[in-house]
Order: sequence, then C-alpha cells, then structure tokens
Amino acid sequence: TSQGGTSFNTQYASIDRAVVAVTHDGAVDGPLTDGDVITISDQGAGIYQAHTAIGQVNMSGGEKLDYELTFAGGSPVIGHGESRTFTVGYVGDASTPLAGELSRVSRADLSIGLADRVDVSGIYAAAGSPSAWTQEYAGGNSLGSSLFHLETRFDAPAATGGTSTITAGSNLSTNGLALNNTTENTSGRFAAATNMELLDSETISTSTPVQVDFLSIDNAATEVVDALENSAVNAASIAGIYGNTEKKEFTSDIVEVSGLDGVLHVLQVDYNDGDTASDKEGAAQLLWQTTYDDAGEPKIAWVNAVLGNSNITELDLLAGSLTADGNSGLIADYLEGTRFEGSYQAYLLEGELSAPELGAWGLDTVNNQVWAVIDHNSSFVASVPEPGSIMLFGITALVGLARRRR
Repeated sequence: TSQGGTSFNTQYASIDRAVVAVTHDGAVDGPLTDGDVITISDQGAGIYQAHTAIGQVNMSGGEKLDYELTFAGGSPVIGHGESRTFTVGYVGDASTPLAGELSRVSRADLSIGLADRVDVSGIYAAAGSPSAWTQEYAGGNSLGSSLFHLETRFDAPAATGGTSTITAGSNLSTNGLALNNTTENTSGRFAAATNMELLDSETISTSTPVQVDFLSIDNAATEVVDALENSAVNAASIAGIYGNTEKKEFTSDIVEVSGLDGVLHVLQVDYNDGDTASDKEGAAQLLWQTTYDDAGEPKIAWVNAVLGNSNITELDLLAGSLTADGNSGLIADYLEGTRFEGSYQAYLLEGELSAPELGAWGLDTVNNQVWAVIDHNSSFVASVPEPGSIMLFGITALVGLARRRR
C-alpha cells in the first residue's frame, strides 16, 4: 500500500467438534473390574471435523493402588472410524479371605480426558497451502473426561463376625472391608441377611485391626429393641432421628464395629425393605446406639449415626438440641442439612469431593443402603418408619432435598 504495508489474502475453515463414543464391557450400572475393556471410538468424518485425542489419564483413590491400565497402542490421536482401548488389570492381593476375616474390596477411580484435535495439515493441503504444522489441540480436555469406578471384591464366608488389619498408610476408599451376616444369625423378620461395608476413610497412620460382629435383632435385649420400636419409651430416640415419627423399626440386624474410634470413616449397611412402603424410604438412615441421662438414670437411645461424631460437643435428646462445630441449634435442622439422597459415590461426584465431610449421611433407595461419615464406633443399625406411621414427613423431606440439590 501507499503506507508501506503488506497485502495478503486469508482463508477460513469451520471445524466441527469431534464425535466420540466411550463404551466398556463391564456391568451396565456397576463398577469396572479386572479384565474389563474401555473402548474410545472416533465417529467423525472428513478433514473439517476434529479428531478425538486422548489427553490426561489419571487413576486415584489412595497411595496403594491395586490396578494398572494396559493401552492397546497406537497414537493418542484417533483417526476417523478408528478406536483405542484400555484394559483394566488388578495387580493387588488376590488371595481368598479366610474364615474369621472380613471381605476385601479393592477400589480406584479412573479419569480419561478427551480433546478435539484439528487436522491442520489436511486443511492446508486441501487449500493448496503447504505447512510444517501437522495437528493441534483445540483445548486441553475440550471433550471433557470420562469417569470410571474400579472395584474388585474378595468375599469372606458369611459370618457373624470377622477381623482384618488395615495396614499403615492405607485408605478404606482403596482397600475397603465388608462382611455379610449368616442366614442362621439373620432375624426372622428380614428376607435377606444384613451386609455391612466400610467405604472410605482418612489415611490410617498405624496398622489397625478392625472387628465387626452381627447381633440378630431376635437375640437383642428387650430394652435395646424397645428403645427404638416401643412408642412408650422411644421419645429420646425419635428426637435424634431424621423424620419425626413415633413408629420406627429395625430394617437390619445390629452391626457392632470396633477399631476405628477416632478415625474418620464411612460405614454403609444394607436395609431390608420387604414390608416398607416405598414412600417411607425417604426416612431410611443409619442409627447408632447411645445412652442418655433420664433424671439420673442412664437409658438407651437409637439416634442418627452422625450424632456420635466428635464435632457434636453437646447433644440433648430430651430438648431436641445440639451444638455442632461450635454452633447450637435443633437436631432436626442439623440432620436435614447434612442429608444426601443417593449413594455414597453419587455424594462424592455431586459435591466434586475428593474426601468425605464428617457428618454427611445418606440413603440409596435403589440399592437399599444407608451410609454415614463418622469418627466413632459402637453398635449401628438401619432403620425406616413403619408403614403408615409418617404423615408429615414429605414436607420435611422436600425442604431437605431442595437444600441439598441447590
């Protein structure tokens, strides 16, 4: 130009996002395990549609992971119509638990990041313009990440009790423990034996033996059962249970846990819903057996398991009040604010949490399980209201759910 500038021509190309399908041959709704294959397929076509590229691959869940991934090979950039595979391999302890031991559950979380990758050289060639560039990303993980939960179980024989030692440096999210009650020790009111599982924990600093024992409701002392189910004496229990109703019932046998007192961990117990109306399951929860002072006389109460945590410095069941994390208020409000409707894994995903929060608790009505994040031991049980015993609960439940979902 007259000002000494340079004239040039430009040419633009519009690039469509990559089209990718991520599939696996594991259980439809379950976790992946040893030998399962993850397939990532690019379903695009043409130079003006980005290719799929495998970005970051991360496996997490603790310091002692029991899994490895085998990549089928090839470029991380997947050509149109091509695919790449990852195979899950379990490399931990594969021995069968002995009688008297707890079941072992090895877990890990896998994330595979995917990105668009533009075929720059192909576009230049189509335009008749040579270029030294080949391909480039259109963003780090521009297609997002595919998340997978890995789990391998080694079940011990069903038993009324068992003991296993958690090694120093372990985390129960990676190396969990579980046990299923025997049929003979299962209460006659239940159609299935009670199952318990330790889902997660903080890192265990020293080797710690964990003991689990089942007590059939049929063999429990009368005052233990009446403390929950007898409306003439269960007022203190009802004050410490989410969903205010006078008629609660045991929906599992009693689970007695020792060895983890003072250690943050997540306990899950299956509940039997054979006689429970589906609209009452919203009040399902994990209960803890405690005692309270009634005019100088110690009495038994069953309350929500999180009320025994170290962050609860005052608990007045007769007044329905507590002090949690330095704040005083009503037990009902605290339980409503810490409740989550869904599985423990869903709780972590929805909150984008890498570790559980002390005091969180929840219920999974799909799998009939209740869980709680606690730092104390003792006796626990699953409970839901008796059919027809709760009239106003739905209002409370909706308030709690709306708060959690926001």
